[in-house]
Amino acid sequence: MRLEFVVNKDNERLSEELKLHISRRLYKNIRSKKTPIFVNGVERLTYLPVEKGDIITIDFSKNREINWDIYESNLKVYYEDDNYLVVYKRENLLSIPTKGDPHSLFQEVIYYLKNKNESTDISILNRLDKETRGLVLIAKNAYATSLISPVHEHIERKYLALCSGLYENDEGRIVNKIKKSDSGNKRIYIG
Repeated sequence: MRLEFVVNKDNERLSEELKLHISRRLYKNIRSKKTPIFVNGVERLTYLPVEKGDIITIDFSKNREINWDIYESNLKVYYEDDNYLVVYKRENLLSIPTKGDPHSLFQEVIYYLKNKNESTDISILNRLDKETRGLVLIAKNAYATSLISPVHEHIERKYLALCSGLYENDEGRIVNKIKKSDSGNKRIYIG
């Protein structure tokens, strides 16, 4: 994916012009990942000046290095466009890999995108616990991540649990807060 815009002022540093068009978070992401920035088709350092009418292009197609193995799977894709992907995460699969359990949804999505010759610089926006199955929203590039960041924390998550035993009511709602366990990555109920 590429993002392009036209410079509005003369003799402005490229870094300052970028900050007029993109969020601070995306700018930091671009800098840390050394995403190529072009002015009129020529890669340019951000401290150099730009002129009114110059065309700035940010190329997000550069893939970050992946240090994990990738795994083929029959990934169930529920939605896909240039920026986002919604896939089904099956139970007993991690959302992202760990050293102790390296097979994850992250790697399966990377495999899927790599076979389509698309960027693999993804962000999983709503991780699910290993034991949980459901839909996962994935940003396919840093720009897509920055677009959804302002609303991401307001996404409401609802879970359906299968219970067994005897209960007073046939249905109900449990509203509890959870936190990360002190003894690991599990989530626990806060009383």
